[in-house]
Amino acid sequence: MKTKVTRSSMFMISLSVNEEILRALKNSPEIAAEGMQLAADYWHENFLGRHFQKFSGAKYGYALRNSQYKKQARKKGKPDLVLSGSLQRDLESRAAIRKTSRSVELKMHARVLNFVPNIQQSNIAMRVRHSNGNMYPNIKREVKVMVSPERAKLSDICSRYMVKTYMASKK
Repeated sequence: MKTKVTRSSMFMISLSVNEEILRALKNSPEIAAEGMQLAADYWHENFLGRHFQKFSGAKYGYALRNSQYKKQARKKGKPDLVLSGSLQRDLESRAAIRKTSRSVELKMHARVLNFVPNIQQSNIAMRVRHSNGNMYPNIKREVKVMVSPERAKLSDICSRYMVKTYMASKK
C-alpha cells in the first residue's frame, strides 16, 4: 500500500509499507517522523554536498547563470553555487533537525541567503524577481531539489526504519 507518510517544505515522500505494519504501529505517524528524521540526517550528510559539485547544474536543473557570474566562477574554477564557498560551508555546518509528531523540519541557515530575494519556501520557480527588479536564480530551490534516486534512497531509509521498529515490537 502506498501511503504519504510525511510532507515538508523540503520534499514529500510516499512509501510502500505493508498494511499490517501500519496497523500494528499504533503511533505510525510518530514512527514515520522518526524515520524521516533519519532520512533528513542522511540527506544532509550525503546529498547536500552534491549540490556544490561541477555536475550539479545539469543534474539538479539549476537556472542558467548570467555571463558575469560565469566569468567569475571560471576565473576561480568553481561550479554553480560555489562562487565563494560560504553557502556550502554554512549549510553543511549549520543544520537543525526538529521532529514533530507527524513530520520533520530540517532548518539550515546561510549568511549569503540574507542577500537573495525573499522567497517563499514552497516556490519552485527557476528564477525569482528581487525588489530591485532584476531576476535571480532561486538558490533555495536549487539547494533542496532532489532527483529520483535520492528520493528513493530516503524513502527506503524511512520504510526500513518502520519495518525494523515493527519487527522489534513483535519480539
